[in-house]
Amino acid sequence: MLFHAGIRAVPGGFLGVDVFFVLSGFLITGILIAEAERTGRISLSGFWARRIRRLLPAAMLVSGVTLVLSAWFDSPLAEKAYARSAIAFATYWSNLLYVRRGADYFNHTVTSDPFLHTWSLAVEEQYYLVFAPLCLLFALTFRGRTDGFRRRFFSWVAAVSVASFAACLWLTSARPLLSFYGLPSRAWEFGVGGMLTCLPTTKRSGSSDSAEWAAFAALIALVGVWFIVGEQFPHPGWITLVPVLATAGLVYLGTGQTTRVGRVLELPVMRKLGRLSYSWYLWHWPVTIYWDRLFGKTGVPLLIGMPVLSLMLAQATYVVVEAPARQARWLQSARRSLLVAPALALSVISVSLVNTRLSSRRVHDPSLAYILGAVDRRTVLDTKGCHLGIGDAVPRDCVFGQPNSDMVVVLFGDSHAAQWFPALESVALQRGWRLVPMTKSSCPSLDLSVWIDALKRAYLECDRWRAQVFARLAVLKPALVIMSNYSWYQPADSGPPGTAGPKPISETLWQRGLAESVRHLPAESAILLLQDTPRPGFDVPTCLLEHVYEPRRCEFPRDRALARMHAAAIHAIQAAFSRVSYADLNDFICDTLICQAARRDTMLYADQNHLTSNFAASLAPHLLAFLPGEVGAKQSLSNTRP
Repeated sequence: MLFHAGIRAVPGGFLGVDVFFVLSGFLITGILIAEAERTGRISLSGFWARRIRRLLPAAMLVSGVTLVLSAWFDSPLAEKAYARSAIAFATYWSNLLYVRRGADYFNHTVTSDPFLHTWSLAVEEQYYLVFAPLCLLFALTFRGRTDGFRRRFFSWVAAVSVASFAACLWLTSARPLLSFYGLPSRAWEFGVGGMLTCLPTTKRSGSSDSAEWAAFAALIALVGVWFIVGEQFPHPGWITLVPVLATAGLVYLGTGQTTRVGRVLELPVMRKLGRLSYSWYLWHWPVTIYWDRLFGKTGVPLLIGMPVLSLMLAQATYVVVEAPARQARWLQSARRSLLVAPALALSVISVSLVNTRLSSRRVHDPSLAYILGAVDRRTVLDTKGCHLGIGDAVPRDCVFGQPNSDMVVVLFGDSHAAQWFPALESVALQRGWRLVPMTKSSCPSLDLSVWIDALKRAYLECDRWRAQVFARLAVLKPALVIMSNYSWYQPADSGPPGTAGPKPISETLWQRGLAESVRHLPAESAILLLQDTPRPGFDVPTCLLEHVYEPRRCEFPRDRALARMHAAAIHAIQAAFSRVSYADLNDFICDTLICQAARRDTMLYADQNHLTSNFAASLAPHLLAFLPGEVGAKQSLSNTRP
């Protein structure tokens, strides 16, 4: 709550989800084991019926209210996206939806989704969808052998948890989004809670000094990690052991004896918050998203208003929805509960589809059509897999234009180089070039190691890819290499734990990296350095949809958008190498003082910093004017061949 309320003194507040996973594993596994020991089997229908009565009514209520708020406040495009998020939550696969969207949990551009917090609930239900049948299989295998049942169960869960933790460490390095949102890298946290149910405990009225100190140390570790750990730590990973094991320690000590820490956690107010925690969690994020729009400048800050309002809504939901749903006699049978699940989910899906339909009509309004047409900035590079993602390190063999031409032109750089592909492709077809794109997300063509937030480490895949590109270009020997890069990178030593925070690449370091890249390129290749494009710093399509009749409200200052362009470093390289030329097309993108978001029926930006394909293609004639003279000469010879 504190983390999402914006209190940056608690940068590790997101680790509360890991506490939740351990507690869930302890409670639910205990219920399953007790049933297996008592009956020799587990009723899956009964188990899922209890889950439905416990979870779905409140979840569907919050989803419905959130969809109404979205229809009232959000732009049509956002409304459609959030409606899909609601459908994913209703069917418990929202975590995988966010993986598919590439939604970094810590990226401010995706945290506007009012359903983002539902990823953890999807992970939980996916775990029990697999775990409960496995528990049934285990119970049937050892039916009648109560001696050592829990010991065997402990060994089995421990083995699965160790495998999951190993997968967690690997995925966090290789596929961080999948690791953060995915079940394979989170299952061990439920497993740790489950293993607690198998440990022997002896009930005592008092506690030993060692137990008192152990409970206090666990509490200090759990609370302390919220203040120390930030998003720069790879998570889940080794650091996640702290909240997980601290929670496990508190639970285990609390089941066997009464400590001072335990007495604090058993206070009536703590137990009350525990009962309301599920609904509180459901409500807090939509309230956070729509706080300013609902209450405007009331003077009540989010950090006070959000926890209080969401807690009040949680209390009302518990009294009106949660408790009655669990106690209703007509819902006590598993069959009726199982019928309620699709009915509730279908209600949310229906509202979501209505929202999607209405938002689609709004978007297809003639005044909005040009925005919709420009939003998807996927080009041929993306659809054919020629633009590499973060995890890829091997250049693709992609050729456009005239495949057999002797005039080879290479586009080399990150996504800010790739955005020029629509302009270059049309030129290549007109002039008979063989166009070879070599681009990779968040990876500059400078020979310089950079930090990547998505992986929370140095971008090693970028270094490997760049080295292979240099090797391929040495064989290909292109006539022209066009380089362009995003200007806001951080050096590789920016983000490791213990640093003061991200720092920009200096002009000196940028110049050094660019010079090294030029030296690695074939001596016979001409080089064109394209200046980076202006950076709006906000989602332009969303702004235009919110101010469709006032597009000037989406304009932004040119000097701010062109900050950190490293022009001095680029000019120094141009002066040092005779084969290097320079092109700056920003005068065609911005006016003297401001940068527009749209011109007539053309939207300039597809997101926070990339040009739309249509607008980039329209700049092809201006780009041609900057081509080196020797390239034009070679091109003319190539075009005269029979």
